[in-house]
Amino acid sequence: MSHITTTTAKELTQRHVAAIRHGARSPVITKHTAARVRGKFLRQLGLRPEDLDAVGLAYLDLYCASKARVELMSAHAERHPFIDGDGKPAGYASIYFKAIGGARAALDRFVAHMSERARRSEDASMILRMASTANGDRRTLQPPEGTAS
Repeated sequence: MSHITTTTAKELTQRHVAAIRHGARSPVITKHTAARVRGKFLRQLGLRPEDLDAVGLAYLDLYCASKARVELMSAHAERHPFIDGDGKPAGYASIYFKAIGGARAALDRFVAHMSERARRSEDASMILRMASTANGDRRTLQPPEGTAS
């Protein structure tokens, strides 16, 4: 006599999450982490999503997704050595550094875009709020190098 059991959606999710090493390749985990990163970033700047235009939101989403991957892999690296006993980097090393570069590039583009908006004076009060509340990187809204101010 065989006993057939059904697995609930919650159990399937738990099994899936248990098999994940760092979560940076999981769309579900990355999405939740990116949402947290986005909320924190906007709070630090004193902004709301409605304060940004479509291009600003796109750069923000790119930054948050990359930053989420970096945070997930960094947390994993705290529990597991980044370099193994033979001196070889962990399997996620290449995507870790790509994610760092992606986050930096997206943040630079976001800052450049917001600087351009400030120069065009689309929303001076929002730009002043953003400039007065520095984010975690202490970036200021300056024109990108090599552009006329």
